[in-house]
Amino acid sequence: MSNRRSSLFFALLLTGTLYGCGGSGASAPSSSPSPIVRVSVSGVFIPLNTGASRTFSATVTNSSNTAVSWSVVETGGGSITQAGIYTAPATPGTYTVKATAQADSSASATAA
Repeated sequence: MSNRRSSLFFALLLTGTLYGCGGSGASAPSSSPSPIVRVSVSGVFIPLNTGASRTFSATVTNSSNTAVSWSVVETGGGSITQAGIYTAPATPGTYTVKATAQADSSASATAA
């Protein structure tokens, strides 16, 4: 009877061990996190006369979609085309352009 109890104990122990590990003993494939999409803006960062234009460019990394959407942060701060051509407003001041990755709207960069 002692031998039968040992076998039963071993079977229960093995079942409990497999159940605690997920049931089958096989591990599920792990997925690595996607790299973080990053944006950088380049261009000449010197004062611009009112009404004058300047071209900015943006670089998107860690995404196959490298397109950005351009905007001016401050209301009345001029305009920027989707090609990155900024035109200063008639009112002098410090204004900020922003490039946002189309692949990930949480990824952006700015330039004054």
